Amino acid sequence: ITIFYTDSGFVPNEIKVRSGAVVTFINNSSRSMWVASAAHPTHRELPDFDQLQSVGQQGSYSFTFTKTGAWQYHNHMNSGDRGAMIVE
Repeated sequence: ITIFYTDSGFVPNEIKVRSGAVVTFINNSSRSMWVASAAHPTHRELPDFDQLQSVGQQGSYSFTFTKTGAWQYHNHMNSGDRGAMIVE
């Protein structure tokens, strides 16, 4: 499953996945990307879901979602860009 980070934000910005799904975020923007769970800046909602560093254009980050629930995330480098992951 792939989510693209663009100059307009995450595309798609909300998806449903099954537990165990691997989601890859690819930076197709002109900015840096650092994917992390909400809330900014603490990332405490799902602390393991944190890229821990930024990547430039065409950089990527993959995460395996195993905990069910609705998880908000954002780009730590531009916290207004947000998305949601629903894990069933």
